[in-house]
Amino acid sequence: NQNFVQIPMLIFADMLRYKLAEYGIRFALTEESYTSKADFLAMDPIPMYEKGKNKEYSFSGRRIKRGLYRHYDGTITNADINGAANILRKVFPKVTQWDRGIVDMPCSLGCVKHPKGSCRFAA
Repeated sequence: NQNFVQIPMLIFADMLRYKLAEYGIRFALTEESYTSKADFLAMDPIPMYEKGKNKEYSFSGRRIKRGLYRHYDGTITNADINGAANILRKVFPKVTQWDRGIVDMPCSLGCVKHPKGSCRFAA
């Protein structure tokens, strides 16, 4: 059996920030409201949650069942990948063009051996 330890989120974030700084990696903490509802491929605007305001937003795509998201064009992808891509959009708002491949064909590290020279070969 594995034992899991509960660590408060902000303490974990501080520990992670410290470790990343040792390697020169920038840490970014952002709120994630509406990232799983907004359609990454349609570049839906991602609103910020405002406590006390019950505004309804309309998005181009939607979750069709646990783990699956249907985009505006009918493409079905993993819902977590869509949410993660939208979090990237929140952290890097100045990037205006994202690669559809982030969502359509996410890369798995270490799962598949790709021949040297292929587009997915990591040195």
